[in-house]
Formats: sequence, structure tokens, C-alpha cells
Amino acid sequence: MDPSSPPSTSFATRSSSDSYPPQQPRLVFVRHGKPDVNENLHPSLWPLSQSGRDAIIALADKLRAFKFGRISSSPELKALGTAQVLAQELRLEVDIDKELAEHARNATSFLPQAEFQEKIAQMFANPNKLVFGEEAADEALERFSRALERACLNAGGNDFLVVTHGTVLSIYVSRRLGIDVLSLWRSLTMPMAIVISGKEMEIIRA
Repeated sequence: MDPSSPPSTSFATRSSSDSYPPQQPRLVFVRHGKPDVNENLHPSLWPLSQSGRDAIIALADKLRAFKFGRISSSPELKALGTAQVLAQELRLEVDIDKELAEHARNATSFLPQAEFQEKIAQMFANPNKLVFGEEAADEALERFSRALERACLNAGGNDFLVVTHGTVLSIYVSRRLGIDVLSLWRSLTMPMAIVISGKEMEIIRA
């Protein structure tokens, strides 16, 4: 149920050779790696795939210039698996926060890609209405923002690293930076990192 189309926007990116100068703590979102898809299971139960694990190891190498204290992670299997790989590579501990989970659609079965994308577009277009799943986009944003406040407090002045999911991540980043949510969502890949510093965004891909 995750979008898999290649990026179609021109958001800024950094290569592994780029370095970040010292500055105020940054918020680094990591979208989980590719899961093992099982259409008979709800997506929250999909584990991280081996190819996803390999890509996360590559992504971790590009995050070593940051100064992280801990990792805050969604409890969903593919996200938690991503956080555990990052924790091993970056020598960090993982805090699990259920409010970092994906937009709630627990009663929704596996959908064909075109139908899923249409429902997501409808939700983005009607952020204060319940049009898909069990949360409106605004409700998901409020819940996710609470979790980020806790992650920031636990970061102890360091950059803070959050492992989460594409839809709720897109809602938060688009609202914070004033960019088009659907374009951002369609640009996402698995895994990837979005770095937020003030009103600036950088994208790091595995």
C-alpha cells in the first residue's frame, strides 16, 4: 500500500560526500525500508525485507555526519526493523512511540496501487474530513506532532532521528514547510531521509 513510483519532483538532495556544517539540531526523518509484502496481512504486519535492510545500511553511512542521541521509531514492523538496523550501524538506542505510526487505516485491506493512490489524494484534498481509514489528515498530524515533541525532548540537544512512514511524514513536512503534500508523497522512496532545519529541507537517498 506504499507508493512505489519514482520521484517526480526536484527537491534538494545531498550525496554521501557532502558534509553538514555545525548548526542547530536538525530533525531527520527516515522513511522505512522496503517490506516483504504479503497481501494477506495488514501492512503494519509486513516485516522489513532483506533488500530493505541492505539499503538502510547504505543510508546509515550517509547519516554518520549527524550527531544523534537516540532513535524514535514507529512500532510497525517495517519501521521498527529499519530503526534496529540504523541503531546497530550508528550505535544508538531505539525508543518506540506508537504515535509515530502511519496514518491509521487498520480496517483497510490491501488495495490495488491505483485505488490506493486515489484514496490518499482524496484524503490530502480534504484534510479535516474522514475520507479514508480511521483518521483525517489533520488528526494524524496532531498525533504525529505530539510524538515529535517527545522525540525532541529526548534528543538532549542533539540532532533527532525519527523512523516513520510515508503518508504521515508527508502530511507533517508539507504543513511545516508549505509545500504540496501530494507531490512530496509521490516523490518518496524506500528508504530515504528527509532533513529539516528551520524552513529548509534536504533529501538523502540510499
